[in-house]
Amino acid sequence: MPKDRRTRSRTGCTQCVRVSIKCNEGRPMCQRCVRLAFACDYSTRFIWKPHKPPKPPKSVVRSKPPITTSDCGVCACPGRLTETQLYNLFVMDGNRLLHWASPSQSDLVGKIARLYHQSPVVRLNIEALMSLLNECCGLSSLTRIDLAISQTKEFFGSDSSHVDQDVLAISMILLSQVAMRAGYTWTHHIAEILPLAVRLSSDNIHSATSDPHSLLEILGGLDMDAWIVGRRSEPLHVWTTWCMGRQGIESITGLPRPLLDLIARVSRNEDVSAELRQFITLLPLPQRQSYQESLWRCFAVTALLHLQSRVSPVGGVDVLTTQLVDLLRYLHATLAWKGNHNVLAWPAFTLGIHVQDNSLGGMTVVNEILSLVFAQSDEGWRHPDGCMRALMNQFWEERERIGRKSAYHNLQGTAFEVGLW
Repeated sequence: MPKDRRTRSRTGCTQCVRVSIKCNEGRPMCQRCVRLAFACDYSTRFIWKPHKPPKPPKSVVRSKPPITTSDCGVCACPGRLTETQLYNLFVMDGNRLLHWASPSQSDLVGKIARLYHQSPVVRLNIEALMSLLNECCGLSSLTRIDLAISQTKEFFGSDSSHVDQDVLAISMILLSQVAMRAGYTWTHHIAEILPLAVRLSSDNIHSATSDPHSLLEILGGLDMDAWIVGRRSEPLHVWTTWCMGRQGIESITGLPRPLLDLIARVSRNEDVSAELRQFITLLPLPQRQSYQESLWRCFAVTALLHLQSRVSPVGGVDVLTTQLVDLLRYLHATLAWKGNHNVLAWPAFTLGIHVQDNSLGGMTVVNEILSLVFAQSDEGWRHPDGCMRALMNQFWEERERIGRKSAYHNLQGTAFEVGLW
C-alpha cells in the first residue's frame, strides 16, 4: 500500500511545520506530538529573510547631469549674441580690454583663448565680460555675470593641490574685469585667491607655460593702489610683500620691475621721490627716447605727482606737469593706431588732478584719453562706472568753487572702485 503523501502544514504546531507534515492541530497537543512525545507548541513564528534589493527594470533612462552654461535664464531678444559670437569678439578685442602691451609683444589673449576651450570658468568669464560691452539687454548680460562670478568664486574656494596656475591667473584677471565693469566691488577677489597664489609660489609648482611667480605679479598689479581711480577697499600691497627685487620687464604692463617696485612703494605712501628722479636720469633724453622709454618716463613722472598729492611736496610740480602733458600727447598719438589706451589711464587721471588750465592743452589730452579708456553709454547697466571724463570735468568745476582738496575728495567718493589694469 503506498505511503500517504505528505502535505505542508501552514497553521499547525511548530514541530509539524518544521518538517512540513500536516498537523491535525489538536489542542493542547496534536496527535503526532502525543504519539512521538514531542513538546507541542503553537507560538507565533518569526522567519527572517535576507533583504534583496529590487532589480532595476530592463530599460532605464538615466538623466544627464546639468551642464553649467550662461544660456540658462537669458532673455529672448532676437539680437542676443551666442557664446561663439561673444568668443569671437573677445579674440578680436580682448587685447584692448585686458592688455597693455601690443599683440606682438605678448600672448596673454592667445593663452586665454586656448583656455576658453579647456576651462568652464574661463569660458564663463569671457562670455560675461564681452556681454557687458555687446549684449542686447541687461537681463541677458546680468545672467551671464552672475553665473561667472558664482562659478569662479567656487573655483577659487576649491582646495585642490593640482590647481592649474594659468587658469587661476586668467580667472583672476577676468573676474576682476567683469566685477569692475559691472559696478561691483572687486578687489576683495584678490584676497580670496592670494593664499592659493602664495602656496603655488612657495611650493614652486611649475606649469609648462608659466613661471609660478607670475601669478603673484598679476595679483600685485591688480591690487596696486597706483592703478585705482576710486577705491573703497584697502590695498593688500601684494607687490611690496612678494614681488619686490626682480629684474626685467613685466609682461602685462611693459614696465621695468624696478619701476614697479617704486610705484608699489608709492602705493604704500612711502616717499621714494629721490629714487624716482634717479630712475629718470638713467633714461635717454626725451628727444631720443623710444615709445617704450617714453612710457617708462611717463610712469615715473606720474608717480612723482602722485606723491605730491598723497604723501609730501616733491618740488617742481609745474615742471612735472608740463613734462607729463608732453609725454601723454606723444603717447596718445603713438597709440592711436593700436587703439589700446588703457596704459595711459592712471597718468591721464593724475594729470587731470594737477593741471591748472588748458593753456598747454593738458585738459584736452586728459579728456580724450579718459573718454577712450572709460567708454560712454546711455545704458547705465552696461557702463555703471559712468564716464570718467564727465567726473573729471566736474572736478575741475568744483575745484574753482570749493577748492582742490574738497573737490578731489568728492571725485574719489563719486567714482566706483574702478580699476585701470
